Amino acid sequence: MFLGNRAKSALSAFKGKSLKGNAQFTDALEKGTFQKTIKITMMRSVTPEKMITSFNDAVSTRVSKKTLTKIEDPLNDLLTKAFSGSASQKGSEITFSMTGGNYFAIAVAGKHQGSLWSSDLCKAFTDLYVGPKAVSSGARDAIVSGISDMINA
Repeated sequence: MFLGNRAKSALSAFKGKSLKGNAQFTDALEKGTFQKTIKITMMRSVTPEKMITSFNDAVSTRVSKKTLTKIEDPLNDLLTKAFSGSASQKGSEITFSMTGGNYFAIAVAGKHQGSLWSSDLCKAFTDLYVGPKAVSSGARDAIVSGISDMINA
């Protein structure tokens, strides 16, 4: 996870503290309005439909039903555009960017695919990687360790 310039000062209250499993830190990171970028490289090929379904399943457990109803159609449009073609193939690089706490964008191979305005989606997506039920505990721990290093530098 890459964080924007304002992240260090926004998270300065956590300097010197243990961040692993720290619910207050996780909440501050998820709600922070500083730039957050997560870049993933596909380790195997899957169908675009599988990527869309997996993304929607993960997000749907992290937002309210009201929010899901509001963002469902535009999110599906964005995911369909972003994940069609080469994005679902092994080796593809997908970048998810969250700006200002409410602007969510996807790029594939460095090319902007689209965006959606939703603070709830930004928070939910961040939670996928740093929350208590992150998609990968190893990735979460590495992200938290890197952020700790940044804060304490």
